[in-house]
Amino acid sequence: YNCELNQDTGSSYVISIKPISPKQQGDTIDAINDDTNNGVSNYHLIGHDLRSPPSSLFATLTHTKHGYNQSIPTLFVLECVVMYLPNEASWDLLRCLADSGKVEKAPPSSSTHGQESCGGVANDEPFVAVVLYDPIPCHDRFGSLMIENLSRAGITSRKGRNTRTSTTSNNDDSNTTSPSQQQLSLVITRTLSDQLAKLTECGFDIATGCDMNDAYNYGVIPASDVRRASRCEMLDELEEFTLLMRHYCLAIGVVGYGRSKNDGGRNSNDERDGSLEGECVGLRLCEVGEDSVMGFKKGHCTIAHRK
Repeated sequence: YNCELNQDTGSSYVISIKPISPKQQGDTIDAINDDTNNGVSNYHLIGHDLRSPPSSLFATLTHTKHGYNQSIPTLFVLECVVMYLPNEASWDLLRCLADSGKVEKAPPSSSTHGQESCGGVANDEPFVAVVLYDPIPCHDRFGSLMIENLSRAGITSRKGRNTRTSTTSNNDDSNTTSPSQQQLSLVITRTLSDQLAKLTECGFDIATGCDMNDAYNYGVIPASDVRRASRCEMLDELEEFTLLMRHYCLAIGVVGYGRSKNDGGRNSNDERDGSLEGECVGLRLCEVGEDSVMGFKKGHCTIAHRK
């Protein structure tokens, strides 16, 4: 593969992961792309502190070297990411993801499509979906032990963004900038309902989720994968496995710009709530029932709609 540092950001890379011909050895990624009519598949590695304002992340994503296009459908996958963020930063990140598909429509005479990092005028075409996999401590002893173990490791509170604090000395009074200690999202967002409510309050039109025990036993994870996993390793402590799986969740939030108006305030696993026929195709990721794309089954998942 070829790896090229984005000199403008200093913390992101463009990597060619498609075999290149001998004559292309040593060429830049841009040259290879031009030579193969954009036929090279590129993998982008971007370093970013998620406690920082999300707008700076999108400024890097939309850089010409990386080419993230906010006007097309986008899926964000956050696997045990939100749990480690300071609570305030986690809300800001999710709000920005929900807004990231809003782009300014270019004038008819223009050949470019204006973009903003986290805002703009809604376009009718794109949708944004986010998939979360996070622990849910709930309010039982098992969840309390999860948090206690993290506390002993010193990570149940993390420094957030820089805030202004007042310091007084014998010589002068001054304000200094220092990062404040905040509780992690994990400590605040303790249940599946909390996770779904957070997604909808951050701007997602609909959110559907289930704990991993329901995902494992009722369709989200295909039966063939369950059988394969069972053959790999025999479990003799199924009670412990079930307890652990009930303290992790899978949640999907989708916002379809200009394509859907949902009834406000519903939060149930009623089949009526899971029917999204005629809606934006992205919203069907949250559908419940026999035709569910993700395998969500009635009675084994929860749905929340944005109010």
